[in-house]
Amino acid sequence: KYLTNNLHEELVEMVLSKRKEDEPCGYLDVNVSKSDLRAEGMSLVLNFLCRLHKVNPPICVHNFRCYSNSGLGDAGIRLL
Repeated sequence: KYLTNNLHEELVEMVLSKRKEDEPCGYLDVNVSKSDLRAEGMSLVLNFLCRLHKVNPPICVHNFRCYSNSGLGDAGIRLL
């Protein structure tokens, strides 16, 4: 089992447990600002977030912050 599978299960449980009943989905804020993230890492983060959106009810990204990431480059920004 991959680490992301364990993280996925825990995160789904945590976000959905805080969801209000009248909300159509769970919401999550993501902040990768001032990190050493590169394009490959951003791809992994985005793939992980897409998996979260496929659960029922879906988990959506409310805010995605990505400031001051000089290592990300144009390739990483294009992924967004």
